Amino acid sequence: MRRAQLLSMDALLSVVLVIMVVGVVLNTNDMIKAEITNVIDWYDRANIADSMLDVLVKSPGNPVNWEENPASVKVVGLRSENYSYALDYDKIEALITSFSNSSALQASLYNLSRWKDFQMDIYLTVVNVTINGSFAQEIYADLTGDFDNIKFALATDNSGNRAFEVECDSVKLNGEPSPYGQALDLDPGDVLEFITIDPAQVLTGGNERVDVIPDNDNPADPVPSGSYVQIVLVDEKSNYHYSFTEDNGVCELHIGGQGQVKLTVKGNSGANFRAFSNVTFPRFLPTPTSSLILVNGSVADTNTVNASRARSPWVQYQERTLSLALRRYNSTIVLPQNTTRIIAGKLVQNVPAQGFFEFTTTGDGNATFVVVDGGVSKGLMVWRGESSNVLKASLTWREDDEVRSAFYEGNSTSVKVPLSSVFDVFDTESGSKVVEVWLVENNFDAPLTMTDHGVLGPILVPKFEPLMIKLWVWDDS
Repeated sequence: MRRAQLLSMDALLSVVLVIMVVGVVLNTNDMIKAEITNVIDWYDRANIADSMLDVLVKSPGNPVNWEENPASVKVVGLRSENYSYALDYDKIEALITSFSNSSALQASLYNLSRWKDFQMDIYLTVVNVTINGSFAQEIYADLTGDFDNIKFALATDNSGNRAFEVECDSVKLNGEPSPYGQALDLDPGDVLEFITIDPAQVLTGGNERVDVIPDNDNPADPVPSGSYVQIVLVDEKSNYHYSFTEDNGVCELHIGGQGQVKLTVKGNSGANFRAFSNVTFPRFLPTPTSSLILVNGSVADTNTVNASRARSPWVQYQERTLSLALRRYNSTIVLPQNTTRIIAGKLVQNVPAQGFFEFTTTGDGNATFVVVDGGVSKGLMVWRGESSNVLKASLTWREDDEVRSAFYEGNSTSVKVPLSSVFDVFDTESGSKVVEVWLVENNFDAPLTMTDHGVLGPILVPKFEPLMIKLWVWDDS
């Protein structure tokens, strides 16, 4: 090295190489940091929807009973407090009905989405209840006084001497298929039953027509075609008989007696009645039950979602199918006017014999219900009778493709329907039974109250049905 020379050429090259290496290292470090940041950001937003659903479906929320007052919610949670594998129906219902008006619900969900935009579609199992045809009318006539020459004959024949057509297989004597023949004797205590094809009428001595439909004040109205009728012979003081004939598949019946005869006529006129309960599961629903949407922290509708998502560089999606615990019950309820599920759950015991639904009102009108009793759908009607000031009720259902019915009469303000008629006996050792009561229509002009006096509450537990949640999260900031 010459005197005053600071760096040799080798030293200079070394410094240059060191500077280049340091530069490369620093640049690589910046690139790695950027990639790590991108990965962290991707992982963070990739888990927003999943994490949001985790909190919603794995926690009952804070407070745990927030559904009773949605304004008090701090953290929204949908899990049932009693069933860790199921969501709570009341929480879902509170979320759906209160979301658009509750700033507390919106703030909680916005926090769960990490202040990103989201759309949550909730699909609940849909139950549609319908009643086709008309309810059965009660057929009843008490002819236990001293009536002469009682006849049951074709409605269009004023003489009462013409037979009327019936369903051949429906004619039974004391529960057994009736024999064919003319002038078949009936003894006291005998029960003759049949289903009419022709309209029929009941006549007493002098061919005076008997009113057999209590709420219809016109005695000229006959027993309609398709009616189920029972004739119970209480007593006879002379000859009472019937003729049952068949010709080429057409069966005819004529019933009559001479002298003083005592009998009762009862049955129903609801041959065209059918009650239905149709269930559609979430997977097969074309549209959600409800869509909850926040865009930039504000409630939005489905019309703005597509444009908002299009502005976002990413969209995350999660979908889950879950179980929902549903128990709907109040011992006393003032019935609304619209279609409503009043009772829902599973019976774990048979209803006690002394239990009953009591319907109370001072108004006029009628209300109709569909009762789901296991696999059977029944119709229940409450009305104020046309010919009296009392409340009445009837149950109508189909059994072995025949209409069955039961009728109940109360007083001026209430009528009672036995729970044992509404819900049939089942084998409790084999499990529980799903039951529901739906209000279909309420036309009373004063409040109608339904009460079971707490009988159902202890034996009704939740039933479980599926629901589906779809969640989209994106960033339109």
